[in-house]
Amino acid sequence: MIETSFINIGDVIASVFIFGIILIIVAVLYKLIKKTFKQLDKESIEKLTLEQENSILQSQIGELNERLIALEEKVKELD
Repeated sequence: MIETSFINIGDVIASVFIFGIILIIVAVLYKLIKKTFKQLDKESIEKLTLEQENSILQSQIGELNERLIALEEKVKELD
């Protein structure tokens, strides 16, 4: 028996076309996911910066409050 194999050009073209579409879909999904992670990273950095500034401001408010209490006590002593 002699075996012959034929390559159907239509099948090859269809396979290449489908493979190309799959590659395009994967590339688009990759870019969307990458963009989303960049945005989330940027937002988390901004949030961390705001929390650090808030912490600094809270400590300054605490210090000012302590000074105010000390001044009020001195004023009461003078009266």
